[in-house]
Amino acid sequence: MIQSFYSWIWYPFSLYCYHLITVPGMRMFPPRWKLTGWRRALAWFAAAMVSGFLAQMLRLGVLALLKITGWPDTFFFQQICHLAALGLVCGVFYKGSLVTKLLVINLALALANQLAFIYGTVMLMVLGPEYSVWMILLRDVLSFCAFGYFYHALRVNTVAGNLFLARRDQICLLAIVFLNFTLSCSARGFLMPLPATVFYVSGCLTTIAITFLLFRYAWEHQRAKEQQTLLQDMRLSQSALSQIQETAAQMREMRHELGNHFVYISSMLEQKQYDELADYLSTMETWQDALAQTVATANPVANAVINGKLSYARSLGIRTRASVSLPQSLPLDDLSLCSLLGNLLNNAIEACQGTSAPDILLRIGPMKSYLVFRLENTVDHDVLKDNPELRSTKPDEQEHGFGMRVIRRIVQSHKGILRCEMIEEDRFCVQVMLML
Repeated sequence: MIQSFYSWIWYPFSLYCYHLITVPGMRMFPPRWKLTGWRRALAWFAAAMVSGFLAQMLRLGVLALLKITGWPDTFFFQQICHLAALGLVCGVFYKGSLVTKLLVINLALALANQLAFIYGTVMLMVLGPEYSVWMILLRDVLSFCAFGYFYHALRVNTVAGNLFLARRDQICLLAIVFLNFTLSCSARGFLMPLPATVFYVSGCLTTIAITFLLFRYAWEHQRAKEQQTLLQDMRLSQSALSQIQETAAQMREMRHELGNHFVYISSMLEQKQYDELADYLSTMETWQDALAQTVATANPVANAVINGKLSYARSLGIRTRASVSLPQSLPLDDLSLCSLLGNLLNNAIEACQGTSAPDILLRIGPMKSYLVFRLENTVDHDVLKDNPELRSTKPDEQEHGFGMRVIRRIVQSHKGILRCEMIEEDRFCVQVMLML
């Protein structure tokens, strides 16, 4: 019975497992179509089925060609069909460099096959050639689990959509990985169990080493980009800090002169100099606007960033409002505070430009045991419906979109809460809650 299950159910299904894991697993690359919920799951499943069917059709074509040429059929040709089908379907389904996608798929297939070969040869040495179908099933399940974990680690630990390598370097690396993959597949059945185990372990270590180096390089490059964004915010903050210090000095002067102004206004009223009084009050309105639109807290970094960004937003014709109340003790350092505020406001300013009535509302203050940063801005469409992960929509996505990544990293490192929602049809809200 178990033999029938393996022959009629498990083996045909296992041929599609590569595709059922790879197609959704490649979502570290941005998809070409914005789908959410069950539509996205259905699209993944359909693409995996198409990829698997294409691999089977390629397999039949390869078998016919081998029969004509008289070449022997090997495991390598079967895996080439999977690799070609996955590369084609993922190339159509996801955006990004085709060479990078082929490199990722090739690494994953090499790792899965090498681990399966290690399990199989070890079983052959320990149990002999008559080990049961149960052990074959166990071998397949373990190799597919490793295959799936590869993609999970890739999504979590790196920005694989761009490995930040020159095209020539990527092609050379792809050639090395493909050679590793080719040798592993072609050596199946040609070596004795012990040499085969050593060979496959060496190939597996090579695959893991290449993967680790790529992950590490991409991660370092991503952090360098984030640091560059942070340094830009710091430079803007330093400029804004000098501006807010000048504004604060002006505010002190205005408060000092308010008494004189009241005396002068009373004098003009007594003398019925209404025209002169109207001109004088118009100048006072400018002072009032300057006082009303300036954030003044006990934290100079927050003052500098908020006033600098909101002043820039007003210069673009964006209406700004702010209500900021910071406690004496903050749950994050000045560097993280500068980065968090700068990236939140940068995203809001960019998002509301081009809307019919651009508006930004910033609220910061303690709420129960949290310090809450709440930022609302107008948008021209439902951004979460079209872009639920809030990826950058710029043409070169991998060189942009670091602002939201920095915000998420700060929230995660401080064990906070990040919420993004549409509160109205044309109004988007980001809320960050950090434990006090």
